[in-house]
Amino acid sequence: MRAAVHSLTPESLPWEPLGSLTRKLLSKDPVTGAETNLVRIPPGWRGSGKAHYHHCYEEAFVMDGDVTLTGREDLVDGSYLYRPAGIVHGHRESARD
Repeated sequence: MRAAVHSLTPESLPWEPLGSLTRKLLSKDPVTGAETNLVRIPPGWRGSGKAHYHHCYEEAFVMDGDVTLTGREDLVDGSYLYRPAGIVHGHRESARD
């Protein structure tokens, strides 16, 4: 079971490489491997174009900028995305800002 996170200041965590992105690991379940990350996507980013899926659900909340994670619509400031486990995606991911 993932340990409880009562309070966390992301500024105190280091940025780590995550492919062509960077992330701050906020929490991780040692049993399932499920993670919560703060991800920084650089302007002009393009995903790998490789279809893939995750064994657990995926959530995204856009704090600033835009990103296309579905290949169909942009997620902008304040947008939220939820995908159940096993949903194939990654064909057309990108960001402008």
